[in-house]
Amino acid sequence: MKNLPEVITPGYDLRVSIIPSLSDKKAEIVKGVDNKFSEFSRCMDITDNGELARLYLISVVDGTFRCKYHWGRCNGESDHDNHSIIVTYKAFNRERILPLLKHEWAHLYGFLKLVILI
Repeated sequence: MKNLPEVITPGYDLRVSIIPSLSDKKAEIVKGVDNKFSEFSRCMDITDNGELARLYLISVVDGTFRCKYHWGRCNGESDHDNHSIIVTYKAFNRERILPLLKHEWAHLYGFLKLVILI
């Protein structure tokens, strides 16, 4: 994912990479990332204008992917060690695009804690 070209969103300067099969959706995705961060910031009272979120590369994929934390298929995951977030463009039974991006930001900003079952 880190080898994909990055696009910077115009509103918050967030870094986004998009797999080639979604290249025709690039403008929609970039706009969607900024819109979702704006909504997230208002809802969660985030006042850093995306400073923390800018440290993470948001990679957008087409469909579920294998997840190291939940031992199965995922639609969104944040990896703090690698400063990356992977989210699917559309998820099963979810509305609109990038349905889990706000959830992953909630992990970044400490509203949700990762629990690993052993």
